[in-house]
Amino acid sequence: PSNITMKNVNVTAGGDIATYLGSVGTATLTDVTSISAAGTALEIKSGNVTISGGTYTGAAYNVSNKTINTSGSGNPLAAVFINNGYCAAAGCEAVKVTIKDNATIGYSANIENSKPVVVMTAAGTVANNISVEWADHSADVYSFYNEVVSTITVNGTAISKA
Repeated sequence: PSNITMKNVNVTAGGDIATYLGSVGTATLTDVTSISAAGTALEIKSGNVTISGGTYTGAAYNVSNKTINTSGSGNPLAAVFINNGYCAAAGCEAVKVTIKDNATIGYSANIENSKPVVVMTAAGTVANNISVEWADHSADVYSFYNEVVSTITVNGTAISKA
């Protein structure tokens, strides 16, 4: 798996995804500004990712499509979208995302009843757990399962599979 470090990088995209971390082992994003004009600011599909500082601004929130399209389109949309779709390709057993409190995650417009972070398991994955640490922001994370072999935890609490 690849290891990525991004520091003081500005990414602006007109398409669905501004910054895409597919098959990564470890990624550190420090003071990154990622803006999507049409959808998701940051998508994470594998690895151990640390987000420190920066701004992640999405343009759309849509969780009606709960499947992962591996061609890069048709996914749920959120400011930050986390899933375990590429764990096998990356050679990692789990996805771990740590968001430091100095990171700003949200939307370019006020989108009612939206959460800035969406987490989901991909259908067909085998025990590739997902953990998200974002202190004091558990209410800002929406999680759901497409399969129930993996487990999603947010700030140390397992999300119900019911």
